[in-house]
Amino acid sequence: MAVIATGCQHKAQLTSGINPDNFDTTARLEDDFYQYACGGWMAKNPLDAEHARYGAFDVLAENALKNVNDIIDSVSKNENEAGSLADKIATLYNIGMDSVKLQEQGVAPLMPYLEEINALKTREDVWAELLKMHQRGNTVLFGVFGEADKDDANMCIAWAYQGGLGLGDRDYYLLDEGNNKNIRKGYIDLMTKEFAMAGYDKMSGKKADKLAQMVMAFETRLAKSHEHQAREPRPAGHLQPLHRGRGHRLRPQHRLEGLLHHHEHHGGHEELQHRSAQVHRRGQQSAGRHRCGDPESLLCLA
Repeated sequence: MAVIATGCQHKAQLTSGINPDNFDTTARLEDDFYQYACGGWMAKNPLDAEHARYGAFDVLAENALKNVNDIIDSVSKNENEAGSLADKIATLYNIGMDSVKLQEQGVAPLMPYLEEINALKTREDVWAELLKMHQRGNTVLFGVFGEADKDDANMCIAWAYQGGLGLGDRDYYLLDEGNNKNIRKGYIDLMTKEFAMAGYDKMSGKKADKLAQMVMAFETRLAKSHEHQAREPRPAGHLQPLHRGRGHRLRPQHRLEGLLHHHEHHGGHEELQHRSAQVHRRGQQSAGRHRCGDPESLLCLA
């Protein structure tokens, strides 16, 4: 009993979380710190065709995905109580895995949403539909997420960031340097195949390649309004705070109140922060106190 009691009271000794095997001590730290700090890991984990990057967090993410998949796969094979959480998980998973049924349905399940979009007439209609899409969890054209204020860790604020580009960055659409032309052509070819496979061409009455060109034209126009990543101040200091009501008056077309109402959880947001390069008054850039440092944020709400 004494041995058991002693064992229960024993506290694990804390050790360093740094694995020295991941270092490359043959590199001079002052010449190439990255190689010194990560060279051992990179030598043991060379990139393969599947990965553009592979670090400790990627290992954690892949392990987590495998564990979740194992749980869902196990639940989906059981006889679960109707209406239970396990039953809902299994039903959703099995629907997604039924490729025969999915092939038969094509785009039919999306028709109600596409009909909503086709019925849009005014800017007000577009904004209302965007808000509805965000409420469904679709980050269309822009995204909003909660994160700590980078100057005050006690504050969790809402951030918004630019989006809507299938190729990810404006330069792929607007510049011809490097392999950009081939990337654009490949993107159009991919969309053409996907539209045809899903049946969008038959549903819309337009050829699949025409639909792909329409999407490309829209995203190209959208790309022109995106911030140029290479020109953005890094790592911080390019967003200015404005009171929520003042920000709404500056950009009423964004209908910020409706967006905030959806994303608020507890308490009110008192500040609206815009990237100074995006806020213009009387043809001049507005100046002010700079706080937020996310290089992809268009605005942040505190």
